[in-house]
Amino acid sequence: AIRNLIAENSHAEVLALDCHVGVILGKGGATIKKVQEASNARVDVEGHGETGVTVSLAGSEAQIAVAKAAILAAVEAAANGPPLAEGEVKRDVELPEACVGSVIGKGGANVKKIQEDTKAKLDIKEGYCTVYGMPDAVALAADAIEAIVKKQADFDAARAARAAPPPNWDDVQHDPVWGGGASPTEGAET
Repeated sequence: AIRNLIAENSHAEVLALDCHVGVILGKGGATIKKVQEASNARVDVEGHGETGVTVSLAGSEAQIAVAKAAILAAVEAAANGPPLAEGEVKRDVELPEACVGSVIGKGGANVKKIQEDTKAKLDIKEGYCTVYGMPDAVALAADAIEAIVKKQADFDAARAARAAPPPNWDDVQHDPVWGGGASPTEGAET
């Protein structure tokens, strides 16, 4: 009887997923906890860089099947975004890598403020910020994100200009902006 019990509950499966580890874990571990409670399977998660996750499942075949289905549903939901209610729209705003931190803000402050002010929801991943909500809210949130991106781009351009080396004096002498036009010997009668 004990051997049968061990045999029935000693199955294992490993899933290699192309997603961020946070998709599987959820906020504060909520997703992984829900999967474990619903399936009674043992679930171990290991992240590999930005978009690689290995999930090890152990338990009975039925427990593993329940856990696997829940995990795959979480990955699919994260890829597709939340379901839209009637009248809601979704808009992708291009988000250069250099601007991600500025849009998120310290401790997520900018995202929270945009969401509170506009009532739209934001989801940032892989070069885009997807905005969900009613059309007016989405437009306002997208405008706020684009303003942050523009401000960051302007800041980066100004920083790059300050960091540029000073011009070579020989090149500057003949430059109307820097050196005042023609050299004293040019155009002089001899």
